[in-house]
Amino acid sequence: MPVSALADSKIIDADSMALITGSNKNISGYILTREKEKLPEDYDLAGYPECILAGNDEQCPDSDEFSELIKNTRCYIDTQYGKDSLIVKNIGAIKVFKVGDLDDSWYWVVAEKNSFEILSLTTRGFDMEDIMKILEGDNNAD
Repeated sequence: MPVSALADSKIIDADSMALITGSNKNISGYILTREKEKLPEDYDLAGYPECILAGNDEQCPDSDEFSELIKNTRCYIDTQYGKDSLIVKNIGAIKVFKVGDLDDSWYWVVAEKNSFEILSLTTRGFDMEDIMKILEGDNNAD
């Protein structure tokens, strides 16, 4: 992201870290873990986006205990972002899941060999190309 895009920006530290640019674009992020989601210790978190965002039940925790959590989370995503808005892209060994649109998006970023945490980003005003550039370390993302 070019330094010029950060002019008049504000950084907010709450439950997650948030950046609001002078042009009112914003991005916030946090690390999603099994513990935060109250998932089984042996669950491969890399499958969680497939379970929640793509509706792939084979990637969900194998327990009735989590069926209500999964159902409620899927309902929230469908209501807030639209289940048909899912886009999945790869950057090398990283898989990026996105739901939503330019006004309101939620990204889950999963490293192929990382089964214990997911980077979760919510954005307003950033398109997927900008987010992909940021994730790739491109200094020219707007």
